[in-house]
Amino acid sequence: MKTNKTMLCVLGSMLLFTVAAASAADAPKLTFTFKDVHANKTAIETDTYGVNNAGVIVGDYVDAKNVQHGMILDGTKLTSVDKTDCQSVGGSIDSIGFYSINSAGTVAGECVNIKTHRYEGFTYAKGKFTLITFPKSYGTQAYGINDKGDVVGDYYDSAGKTHGFVKKGSKYTRLDVKGGNTVAWGINNKGWITLYSNNIGTGGGISNRAQS
Repeated sequence: MKTNKTMLCVLGSMLLFTVAAASAADAPKLTFTFKDVHANKTAIETDTYGVNNAGVIVGDYVDAKNVQHGMILDGTKLTSVDKTDCQSVGGSIDSIGFYSINSAGTVAGECVNIKTHRYEGFTYAKGKFTLITFPKSYGTQAYGINDKGDVVGDYYDSAGKTHGFVKKGSKYTRLDVKGGNTVAWGINNKGWITLYSNNIGTGGGISNRAQS
């Protein structure tokens, strides 16, 4: 009986493997085409972070003088954006960066203010910046925006801990994943939000999804 049971287990494992292999074989093969993106011919660095349904790409680039600029790239048309009260050292994470763009062309981004030395979140559209500042925070960063204009990102409290947030209209809501610092990266038109939290106890990272 023991031999028969072992044989059945082996046969069961083989059957599972065969089904799994068949399912993998039936899955459509994905193919990708990669294309280098350059802000312009003189840029020494180009960083891309977001793209909308029309194919407009946002990010930042560093020019030949080592100055970093916000970037909106529509095909070959470059819109270079600067925020005069923010740091602009090329290649610095504290310099201006655009991270997402919605269908209306509104961008979410952040930079570090040269006077306060704090992160400053914003949206940008039609040449105008609108500040995104979580109430009583010690620095705010905006990363994601959907077609409704809802914005997500993170902010720092007085102890230097980061919390995720979502802004709908004028209302800010804190988003925290238990056990660590939380960052909200993106939001879709259904209100689904992607979150990242580093686990303080283990040092590892946890990815999460919330729905607003």
